[in-house]
Amino acid sequence: MTTPTKPVSGEGAATEHVVIVHFDEDGQINYRVFGDERVRLFIVDDRAPNDRIYEWLSREAPAELRALIPEGADIGSSEDDRHAAIAARINAMQDGRRHLAAVSSDGDAA
Repeated sequence: MTTPTKPVSGEGAATEHVVIVHFDEDGQINYRVFGDERVRLFIVDDRAPNDRIYEWLSREAPAELRALIPEGADIGSSEDDRHAAIAARINAMQDGRRHLAAVSSDGDAA
């Protein structure tokens, strides 16, 4: 896990440039944009050719950002040590299988 060089929330945070793609516990996705019009979020959906590009206009209050990402929170990335394990867990969940498997004493999957 890493800590960003600029705080994401709390004292001194640069919230005018923060977009969060939030997956809740049920897997529902929500886009959260913090700050003013300087940050723009576009959603491109090739399944809707006549309305393919959509701009997300709603903005969230800074308190919502602090609730999602508390000051000092560890923030992971695709380059940290835990990425492979977390990716395997998410893939297993999406495939409807357990992320841990029983292993026999010789080290092979049971």
